[in-house]
Amino acid sequence: MSSIIKFFHKAKHWQLFMLMYGFMLIFQMHFYSTYMSEVFKNPYKYNEYGILEIYFSTEYIALFAIGILSGVATLFWTWSIAVGLQDKVPAGVSLNVGRFKTCLISSIAIMATYMVFVAFIITYVWKLDGNTPDSAPIVLVACFVLFFIMIIATLGCMLYCVYFTAKTFKTVELQREAKGEDFVGEFFLFLFYYIGVWIIQPKINKMTSDTPPPPPVQN
Repeated sequence: MSSIIKFFHKAKHWQLFMLMYGFMLIFQMHFYSTYMSEVFKNPYKYNEYGILEIYFSTEYIALFAIGILSGVATLFWTWSIAVGLQDKVPAGVSLNVGRFKTCLISSIAIMATYMVFVAFIITYVWKLDGNTPDSAPIVLVACFVLFFIMIIATLGCMLYCVYFTAKTFKTVELQREAKGEDFVGEFFLFLFYYIGVWIIQPKINKMTSDTPPPPPVQN
């Protein structure tokens, strides 16, 4: 893990942008410009099952895999800051890293469960083949309720992870415990990471360089 953290500390902003967002964006543009244009050009050729066949195509699976890899890169970047910068937190400041790890792992587990439920619903609808049993509405409503609960739980965990990462970053930068008003801007930069990485990563490069840490900021 230390080598991964070191890689993300030393990486340039454009490299991280490509890993976390750029490759996925390029492949998305290629996929939708190719397949969705065919759907709109030949609407009668693609019925509901034809659309499902597109989503099970090799290209869509590749798009899904690239999306997963982009998400993993984003998680590692977040981890490299929230956990990897703890050794640079000034003495006397204690940040609850355990809660951050719990929220991050919980959000990953919930998203994995969410994808399993999505696969279940697709398989369930596929097997219906136009027939709607009496239990179908109950099953679908139960799944949507579970989806809603999982989305809210994931959102809460992810927002806390963003909050903790921004606080850790600002604490290291100021060399004192950052207060809420100190890292409002950083919070939104981490939230919209595809923009924030261009501003934050150069500072991460300086923080993790071999130069001495900055002096504490006086109030």
